[in-house]
Amino acid sequence: MTEKVVSFQDVEIRGARKYLLLLVAWNEFQSELRESLGKHSEVLGRAVGRSAAWVEAYDNWQAYQEIIEKTWPEKIKERMNNEQDPFLLIIDTSFARFDPMTNRSAVVWFSDWGNRPSEVWKPLAALQKRILLENDLFAYFENLRIRALRSKWIRRFNKLTQYFELSLPIIPGFVSVHIDAVIADTLGQLE
Repeated sequence: MTEKVVSFQDVEIRGARKYLLLLVAWNEFQSELRESLGKHSEVLGRAVGRSAAWVEAYDNWQAYQEIIEKTWPEKIKERMNNEQDPFLLIIDTSFARFDPMTNRSAVVWFSDWGNRPSEVWKPLAALQKRILLENDLFAYFENLRIRALRSKWIRRFNKLTQYFELSLPIIPGFVSVHIDAVIADTLGQLE
């Protein structure tokens, strides 16, 4: 399901819906990445059915302010403020009641896909598969983080922080995900 809303404040978990996928962008400028996300968001919304809702705001600045006003640890807020590309906040509670310090959440950073906008369908397809297969998406992300840190796959790269924001403060239930880790796992390449 996809929704276009005036404010994230009105977005609710209801019915069979387990997750809200909130696309956060602070500006109205179009880029190839934004266009590609827009093109594939409808497909993802239909594919996840009633399990999740892809939510975008009519007024990006207002929605961004609603996200930033939440009680984020300073380093996470700083990362959000520094992002030029959209990011995806995944939560499992209604936005108005969401508190980053007590509710589970994940952020998927699309900034590394700015160079490959035509391939943004890959992380969205991987996310779709995980939403439909996993009983608990956040438990999956946490398990993936632990497995990725131990895997041979991740050792091929210079920095562990390329896949998970290890420098960000650890708060219960929060995972900062580089979507390449989900793709590698979906392809069976995370050993």
